Amino acid sequence: MIKEQSISECYIRELEAKISKLEQENTRLEHENARLHETEEELRQSQKLVYQIFNNIPLPMFVMSLKDQRFIAANDICLQRRNLTREQFESMQDTRLNWEHPGKEEFIKLVTENGTVTNFRTTVQRKGRKERTVCLSGMAVKWEGEDCIFTVGNDITELTEYQKEIAHLDQINIMGQMAGSIAHEIRNPLTSIRGFLQMFSLQYKYSEDREDMELMIEEIDRINDIISTFLSLSRRKYINPTPMNLAECIKNILQLIIADGVKNDVFVDTQFNDKSLIMIDKGEIRQLLLNLARNAIESMPGGGTLTIKTWEANNKVILQVQDEGNGIPHEILENIGTPFRTTKKDGAGLGMAVCFRIVERHNAEMTFDTSPAGTSFNISFPVYPQ
Repeated sequence: MIKEQSISECYIRELEAKISKLEQENTRLEHENARLHETEEELRQSQKLVYQIFNNIPLPMFVMSLKDQRFIAANDICLQRRNLTREQFESMQDTRLNWEHPGKEEFIKLVTENGTVTNFRTTVQRKGRKERTVCLSGMAVKWEGEDCIFTVGNDITELTEYQKEIAHLDQINIMGQMAGSIAHEIRNPLTSIRGFLQMFSLQYKYSEDREDMELMIEEIDRINDIISTFLSLSRRKYINPTPMNLAECIKNILQLIIADGVKNDVFVDTQFNDKSLIMIDKGEIRQLLLNLARNAIESMPGGGTLTIKTWEANNKVILQVQDEGNGIPHEILENIGTPFRTTKKDGAGLGMAVCFRIVERHNAEMTFDTSPAGTSFNISFPVYPQ
């Protein structure tokens, strides 16, 4: 009986030990399960954060398969620029989105060979929009075992335009500084040379050379004109603006423009519809209009119509000079207004630079539109408050 009791107690102790061990294991599993739930929640929060960052960064981002150039993932701004909703993208059978640009194959090759590429500069053309300049950064990644490229795009069109504008202004400022320092030094000896030539041309012994002397005087006058243009680029030049009606100011030199047009078989059409006053320097506005009008006339060697219009809009008075020429060449278009850039054989390349400075001094704004059908310049002047 005692022996049976002893066996029973041993069995109970063993059973209690096993139960205790199982309870400890169960506690350990509960702790591990709790940690697993915490890890899963942290993972969900991390995925949520990554998803929010991916879709809210204001730069186009996408993951593209190298095998068939299929878009596996794309953020919201990337889809918006392609006029797609998230639902439309996810329901597409073929997600080869429009991603064509001149450097596409080179970009893919560089990422494939190097693993990463930073600030790869290229251009893209989206439907219904002007060409944009972008910087692409890419990295080779694996997505579910598939070789892909993760790409981030940065539109730098405005930055590029600002850089060009700054370079353009720097060049104009340099020309202004040069003009102020050398113009008078050149003009003084030229005036003496011109005076002696005029005096010699009146003497009988130089009668046979009179024609050559007149030609030299013309060339000296041309040099003086270029120097005067240099001076108009100077930052130190001050204007004397007064409240005036733009149409009335234009009418004073209209006959001169019409005469130039008649000589070149160009009809001058005028439409004046402004009544408000603007603060302008009459002499400078005449020079601005003459430069633009003569450029327009010279762009139509076979004849055509030069249109000069004025009207009012949004508290601005707009002057438009429009021609029917062949448009501004692309190589000039990128540097328009830069000194010494010209398509004319005997031009100094300063006319448009002067125009931009005149517009700047009047707190106005000049825009232009050009195509093979012609070019149009629009200058907007702020209305004088009365």
